[in-house]
Amino acid sequence: MDDSSTEVNSQIFYNGGDYEDSVVSEFSFPSPDIGALRDPKSHMLKRKIDGKNKRIHVFPTPEHLNAHMINAVTGIAYYNDDNGPRYTLGTCQEDDVFKVKFLTGEAGAPPLLLCYDTPEQYEKHLRGAVKTSIKETWHTKNQKYRREMLSH
Repeated sequence: MDDSSTEVNSQIFYNGGDYEDSVVSEFSFPSPDIGALRDPKSHMLKRKIDGKNKRIHVFPTPEHLNAHMINAVTGIAYYNDDNGPRYTLGTCQEDDVFKVKFLTGEAGAPPLLLCYDTPEQYEKHLRGAVKTSIKETWHTKNQKYRREMLSH
């Protein structure tokens, strides 16, 4: 598999607006239980955005073969569209998910594997910038994966 799509610009930027409100309006994913936010496997980052301290919860995917991929924003596992088996690392299903290795060490967080629906979801969640060439490569690979899955 091509891992070039996981390279991201490590520079973090903030471009205005209320972060928590924008995430809720941008994505239509069900929210995890409040108890899930206290899950010891999740991490909370604290960042100053527009002069206000904001908390950003991230839900990492375990890093071992056949681990279930988890959406970093919602904490919900990825499933096949037909409610089939969960997406797992080491399978072609990785081409349907944008993966990022989070290495900032912020708030004492260890290196984390974060999975997103798209590079744009990553940018919105963590306010990171992804190079246009990486986005284009990922979208091309993702479209190929989806065409192949429809033909089966």
